[in-house]
Amino acid sequence: MKRFVFLLFIFGWALAAPLTPLTGIPVLPDNTVVKMISQDLTSNYATGIIRRNTLILTAENARLPANETVHLWIGVPNEETRSFKVVVSKDGKDCHLEIKGEKISFATLLREAYNVKLEWKAP
Repeated sequence: MKRFVFLLFIFGWALAAPLTPLTGIPVLPDNTVVKMISQDLTSNYATGIIRRNTLILTAENARLPANETVHLWIGVPNEETRSFKVVVSKDGKDCHLEIKGEKISFATLLREAYNVKLEWKAP
């Protein structure tokens, strides 16, 4: 029985391990602030706050500039803000982080690793 519990623990850890280290952020609680900023740091393309497991990003025309590289800033309460370079999708409704040579959808990462739904709205 002890072996089974140990194997179950190892299996669960192996499944979760690829998701958590991607960003180095173990949880995204309510009041986490997310921003999408231009590479030259002069334009704020989108801003949002996580509330009730939903991130509503407010952006001009409810989308980001397509195919552009931007900074994704994630500010978890009581932690340092983390910054990632991401590439915006063709439709401007998602972006992709590059992790170990693999492109990962931000919306998918939010949903699968953090149980957070991504929504867009115009100002």
